[in-house]
Amino acid sequence: GVEELCYLHDVVEDTDITIEEIEAIFDDHPTPQYLNSFKSDIKSSLVAITHKNGETYDEYFSRVLSNEKASLVKMLDIQDNLVILHYSNFDEKAKDRTINYVNRFYQIDQKYHWLSKIDEYVKSPRNIYDDWEDW
Repeated sequence: GVEELCYLHDVVEDTDITIEEIEAIFDDHPTPQYLNSFKSDIKSSLVAITHKNGETYDEYFSRVLSNEKASLVKMLDIQDNLVILHYSNFDEKAKDRTINYVNRFYQIDQKYHWLSKIDEYVKSPRNIYDDWEDW
């Protein structure tokens, strides 16, 4: 689910690999759970998080927000991008990108409330290795 999407989220945008080629890799995998997972979950999330050529950022972001897993991965991606910006020359362009990233980050959180869920998770007695995707 989320782990595979984290690995794959920029592949279609940044390479010549298509979603269909990724699907074929999952189809060829010997473990049926990967095929079922891709067909039912990963593919729709990968489609949602892939920014299409000619698409406005608002159109793209609206589609991301419509998919829970794509939104979580996008939130993590934004967090990573903010860390990278921290190490760059902080000019007006970087300032504008930071403001945009922070606004988008909180748009996602307003819909899914992951920041409060993470806080609850950290304070819970659960083991850090427990699966918390369905939390």
